[in-house]
Amino acid sequence: WARLWRPLVAAAAMSVAVKLLHGHGLSSPILRLFLDAAVGSVTFGVALLALWHASGRPPGAERKIVSYIEPVAQRLLRRRASA
Repeated sequence: WARLWRPLVAAAAMSVAVKLLHGHGLSSPILRLFLDAAVGSVTFGVALLALWHASGRPPGAERKIVSYIEPVAQRLLRRRASA
């Protein structure tokens, strides 16, 4: 349970976000698919990282992902600051 609760809660948040999005009645199925995928993936990722951070950033897949993203984000921020 200790390793599964964060992804399960993030998946529930993703499901709620996608369900709420469907209330806006998009007529194109292709547009709805792309919008659902975008909203779902962003919601899942943000929720998962927020839950991981709130739990004290324990070792796991999230830490590995952050270790890959952090250097890229720092480089982009330095580039933006120098521009």
